[in-house]
Amino acid sequence: FSQEVIIRFKHLVVALGAAIDLSRVPGMSEHSFLMQNVGDAMKLRAAVLARFEEANLVTDTDRRRRLLTFVVVGGGYSGVETAGQILDLFQDVHKYYKNIDPMDFDVFLVHSRDHLLPTLSISLGRYAQKQLRKRGLKLCLERRVKAVTANQVELDDGTYIETNTVISTV
Repeated sequence: FSQEVIIRFKHLVVALGAAIDLSRVPGMSEHSFLMQNVGDAMKLRAAVLARFEEANLVTDTDRRRRLLTFVVVGGGYSGVETAGQILDLFQDVHKYYKNIDPMDFDVFLVHSRDHLLPTLSISLGRYAQKQLRKRGLKLCLERRVKAVTANQVELDDGTYIETNTVISTV
């Protein structure tokens, strides 16, 4: 047994977690993968590999590009790590898919601020941006997702990204 300990306090806050509200972006809850835990990451990995498999079989160029375009929403730790992992996964497996042209593969990261990783210093956020861009990540900074459908993401500046895979890390 451990000894009884009495802790005195004026206020007690019990924080059990947060609920994610995706309803503010039309289509986000219906058409995006949430990234909150290891189970979500495993589902996403399986989905990404399924997109590679399907893209390897289709002959329609537009459909193949849409299957191989991934949009990650949120430039915090989870978003940056998710985008980087998708880039790594493609580098590791694309050699097994003879019908996939690496030029058809894109990963976009949409972030509402002017630099990634806002909880770190600006210089570290900008360093991460530079390194990810070198690896092929397409950054959409100071942009918000306005709407999501099964086949595209609409940004607040009126541009569209054709995709079948959206990952929300907000």
